[in-house]
Amino acid sequence: MKYSEIESILLLSDPEHDWIHSTRDARTVAFYSEDVDLRIEYGFQDSDVHDAKFSDTWTQKFDDPQATSYYVHLLYRSSVIKELILVYVDGGHALLPIPVPGTLAVPRISYCIALIIDGGSSLDEAMGDAGLRVEARHLALV
Repeated sequence: MKYSEIESILLLSDPEHDWIHSTRDARTVAFYSEDVDLRIEYGFQDSDVHDAKFSDTWTQKFDDPQATSYYVHLLYRSSVIKELILVYVDGGHALLPIPVPGTLAVPRISYCIALIIDGGSSLDEAMGDAGLRVEARHLALV
């Protein structure tokens, strides 16, 4: 599979219907239903923590300013295509992608991955509360 195909799947797939979530031993894998070799692996245990006390100006806009960032991996077969970091904000009420440094613009791919993981239940509202927005144009995956 080409990078461009992976990007298209992430950008165009339906997070609710095209991804199957499976949890085992406190790790969750979201498989793409049309090609189970494409998956997103994540967990919210100590071993998955990027920064237990993540802080940025946008994380401080919530009633509970404590935030924790976690590693998330996008894989195809055994290859790690991308490692990204998502942040639980407002006492764990929402999982947000990190904006491009020096901006409040979130890469579209990171936003789509956050939608797949979080189901979008609170993503858009929390991004608005934080002042984050999705980048107007798409940047390449790698």
